[in-house]
Amino acid sequence: MDSDRDHNWALRLGELRRTVRLLVTVRGLALVLTVLTAAALLAGWLDWQFDLTPSWIRLTLLVIVAIAGIEAMRRWLLRPLLSSISATTLAHAIEQRHPDWNDELSTAVEFLESGMDPRDGATALQQEAARRGLERLASERWQDALDLKPVWVSLAGLVAVLSLLLVVFTSRTALATTAFQRLTNPFAVVPWPRETSLYVLADDGRILDATPLQIPQGDVSLFHVADRRGKPPESTEFQVRLSDDSVRTRTTRRTAIETADGQMLQCFEARLWGTPDVTAIRARGGDDDRMPWLPVEVVAPPRVIRFDVTLEPPAYTGLPSMTDSRRVGHIEALVGTSVTLVGTASTELTEVRLLRGDADPIALALGPDLRTFRYEFVVDSVGNTTYRLELVGTGGVSASNPVSYAIRGLADQPPQVRIASPQSDVSVTPVGTVPVVVAASDDFGLAAVHLSTSRAGESEETAGEGADDNRISLLNAAEDAPSASREFTGEVVWSPADYAAAAGEAFTVQATATDRSETNASNPGQSRLLRIAVVSFDRKREELHARYESVNQGLQAVIDQQRDAEETVKQLQRTWENGSDWSREERDRLRRAARIQQAVAERLGSTPEGLASSIDRLLEELAENGLAGNSSLSRLDGVAEELAELAAGPVASAVARMSVLEKGLADENRSAASERAVAEAFRETQQGQQDALSGLEAIVDRLATMGRDEDLRQRFADLVDQQQQLLEETAETARQTLSRSLDDLTDEQRSALQDLSRRQDELTEDLGNWTAEASERPMDDTTAAGAALADVAREIADEGLNQRLRTAARELAANRVAQAVDGQRQAIELLRSLEGETAPTPGRQIEEQLQTIGERIAETESLLEEQRDVVRELADAERRGEIERIASRTSEAEAGLSQRSRELGRALQRDRLRSESRQANRAADAMERAGNAAEQGRANQAREQAEAAVDELKQTRRQLGAVESQLRAAARWGGLKQLEQQLGDLATQQQRLEEKTVAVDGQRQADGRWSRSLLRELRSIGDEQSAVADATRQLVDDPAVEGEILTAVIEQAVQNMQSAAQRLEARNADVLTRQRQQAAWSRLQVVRTALAGLGAGPAGDPQQQPGSEGEGGTPSASRVALAAELAVVREMQVAIATRTAQLARMSDAELTPEQRERRVQLARQQQDLAAMMQRLFERLQQSAGGDVGGDEQ
Repeated sequence: MDSDRDHNWALRLGELRRTVRLLVTVRGLALVLTVLTAAALLAGWLDWQFDLTPSWIRLTLLVIVAIAGIEAMRRWLLRPLLSSISATTLAHAIEQRHPDWNDELSTAVEFLESGMDPRDGATALQQEAARRGLERLASERWQDALDLKPVWVSLAGLVAVLSLLLVVFTSRTALATTAFQRLTNPFAVVPWPRETSLYVLADDGRILDATPLQIPQGDVSLFHVADRRGKPPESTEFQVRLSDDSVRTRTTRRTAIETADGQMLQCFEARLWGTPDVTAIRARGGDDDRMPWLPVEVVAPPRVIRFDVTLEPPAYTGLPSMTDSRRVGHIEALVGTSVTLVGTASTELTEVRLLRGDADPIALALGPDLRTFRYEFVVDSVGNTTYRLELVGTGGVSASNPVSYAIRGLADQPPQVRIASPQSDVSVTPVGTVPVVVAASDDFGLAAVHLSTSRAGESEETAGEGADDNRISLLNAAEDAPSASREFTGEVVWSPADYAAAAGEAFTVQATATDRSETNASNPGQSRLLRIAVVSFDRKREELHARYESVNQGLQAVIDQQRDAEETVKQLQRTWENGSDWSREERDRLRRAARIQQAVAERLGSTPEGLASSIDRLLEELAENGLAGNSSLSRLDGVAEELAELAAGPVASAVARMSVLEKGLADENRSAASERAVAEAFRETQQGQQDALSGLEAIVDRLATMGRDEDLRQRFADLVDQQQQLLEETAETARQTLSRSLDDLTDEQRSALQDLSRRQDELTEDLGNWTAEASERPMDDTTAAGAALADVAREIADEGLNQRLRTAARELAANRVAQAVDGQRQAIELLRSLEGETAPTPGRQIEEQLQTIGERIAETESLLEEQRDVVRELADAERRGEIERIASRTSEAEAGLSQRSRELGRALQRDRLRSESRQANRAADAMERAGNAAEQGRANQAREQAEAAVDELKQTRRQLGAVESQLRAAARWGGLKQLEQQLGDLATQQQRLEEKTVAVDGQRQADGRWSRSLLRELRSIGDEQSAVADATRQLVDDPAVEGEILTAVIEQAVQNMQSAAQRLEARNADVLTRQRQQAAWSRLQVVRTALAGLGAGPAGDPQQQPGSEGEGGTPSASRVALAAELAVVREMQVAIATRTAQLARMSDAELTPEQRERRVQLARQQQDLAAMMQRLFERLQQSAGGDVGGDEQ
């Protein structure tokens, strides 16, 4: 190998050797710096983490860091640099990176360094091996020839450590600097920097400093503790220094507040109550314990010491304005009220802000004295709101939590309106009425109340049309009226006839009320909807009958309760009389009986749920629906009064006496007087219970009897209607089968005839059953209505009506339809005539009542006579001093008379003679007292009580006599009323005969002669005139025609009729005949007009019960007859005066002979009338004297 190649090889290896030393130096320095920096960071972290304050520890750390650096330098820098790098070593290092070189480079280096030794092989081969090795070295770059990975790793480690150091210094500069100073100078005092830097914020956001802060005394002040470095520590302490230098710690809580720039600040909240001994505050937390004391001054905050609130209510309320000067501040007012608020503060103010609800604060103007402020507003909403007054004093002090004052807006409630009656939906007949009672009220006065009606199911659009027409105004207050009514009750009589309603329609009625409030204009007060259904008469009857059945069941239940209570009292009385111990069980039974008796009183009374009220409502609905005179429920008339009197009389007495029994029997140490009081209470209790039970049973029996009569009458009417329908169907069949024999009829026609025959048989059988039932009523159970029905049944039997109808059925079966129709027609005529007789006539009712009154009078007179005998016997015994001798007999006699008197009282109660019943019961009480006194030997007291019983019986007899007089007067009134009707019919017939006579005479004069037809007609008129005369003559014998004047006038009419009839028989239809007919009509008309002027009067009303008026309320029968005659005289005088006045208008020269004759007749009639008047006055005087004498007697 030549010298140039050797030189190049040496250069190349030298370059590689220098590069290796450079890389070793770089790697060593990087490792040394890495170790030194890492060790320093670790030492600083240990010092920061564990606060290695002792200097020797930090010095140890510094020594360790230095040793680590020296060791790293020795190991990775000095030792590699000081070691030699031979060419062989370098070649071996390169070949480690290239195993494929197969040690060619190391072989070439050995040959070149040691020379070509022939002993090692051929020189040429050695040179070739050296050449190839050098060629490989020449072709390889040093980066590829050397391993650079350790260098890069060391540099990466250095960069990482330096980056960490940079991060530490940049993020925690103070900490890093302090750590470096403490590590490099361990003997120097270098403290670690603080992480927490606290400061205190006032509630208004100010940062507190050495300037004293004023806080309100007696109020809570709010403070916030924050950290200047951001997030505050985990906890803080809020310390307060007091005037005695003691320190108190207040608790804090973590919170967040919004700063002025809108950021959320994490902080702690502390509250401090402003007391005079607070002087300073400060905060501690985290590692910050160096905050100085912050001075605080506690001053009294301004407050409101006076409120003047003026309320001005809305004008429509009519209320005056009102000022409240109390220190309250709360406001309660009606919506729409104007409020003026004037407040006075305790100190001078710089600012006043009003905070109302969630609205923005309102700054209020201050007065000249800087202490008063004013605010005006209107209460505009309903409900509770609040307002607060924030007062700021001259030092800026204000209460942290101002007092809240309430504003309560009161709504003007809509008027309250209700339909007080009816309380539920009702039904009404097409001609009926419904009294609707509307009650309304309003707190500040009503403006209008009206009642609206709409048809059920009507659409809103249709209902709106004509709404004013369907609205009934009940109240309409004037707009300018100073005040309005606050309560109103009005009644409207609602009728379906006003709406042309028919059965089946329905209406809804609603009451509406408005006040003067504008806020309530769209929200008026409304009542519930009342539904009124228009129903047929039959359906309304069914409804009322169903309600009557409920009342009847209630009566039966009350009777059962009364019997139970009476039986219990009887058993208890027997127990007490037997001397048995009065146990707790007996007391409980007595209390139970008392409760039952009280329940009976309440059930009978006039309470809304009482039977009396139910009956009153039932009768009212009968009258309101036009059914009062056409319903069997009319029999309830007067029952409500009877029930109320029973409740207030015997039932109430029994309740009161049972209370006395309870008190008396509760005393176990009773005296003799107490024993007598208990016995008397037992007796009076049983008497009241017996009277109550008797009265109730009488009412139920009377209603049952009247119900049976009504049922029979209704069944008879149904039978008549069925017979009428059968007659019409038979007549229709007759038109189809009259001219055909039975064999010629079709099967359908024969079947129809058989059906008609069967139905006729069934109807005949029903009529027979009805006749038997109406005829077989017991006499003691027969009322006037029952007697009328029995008369109809007897007349049906006498006429053989059942046989006729059976014959008609056989005729139908044999196709003799015409004969069947005739028989049915005769039957229906008789049935129709009898149908009107099924109802009792007023005369029959009065006759029945007179018979009953006569029996009661006879019993009273018998009792009176026997009681007088007792009085005489007692007076004689008292005079002789022999009371002991007759004591037993007198006691027994008085006991019997008392029992009879009580039975009389119960009978009078059943007859609805309540006042007379009470008189008889008082007489019985007096008799019992007289018997007890006689038995005890007290003659004087026995006689006085017996005389009192006589007086009571006398009074009973007088009252019964007055009742009898009323009934006889009523009978007389009824007879006169019937006479009036008969005279009216006769006068109508007489007028018709006169008209026929005038027509016949006019026809004769037109023809100039009497034709046969005219003579027949004239004869017929004469026969009719005779018949009318006979009918009028029969009235003279009528009991109602009593007295000279009535008899004379009717006889004059009969004479004129007979004279006219005779002239008509003689073919005279001239003026004289017509004058006789006119005179007869005139007499009848005079009496009829006179009686019509009198009227039937209340006494003639068949529905009136005797004794319902006071004594003397109805004139006697004789006075009724005299009044009738006086009325006839008056009418006759009027007729004479009228005709006299006609003649007086003419002079004597102008009068015709006929007129002069008429004047003479008038003078004669006037004289006769004067004579009759004189006799009538004499009879009146006699009647008055007789009445006076009777009264005195």
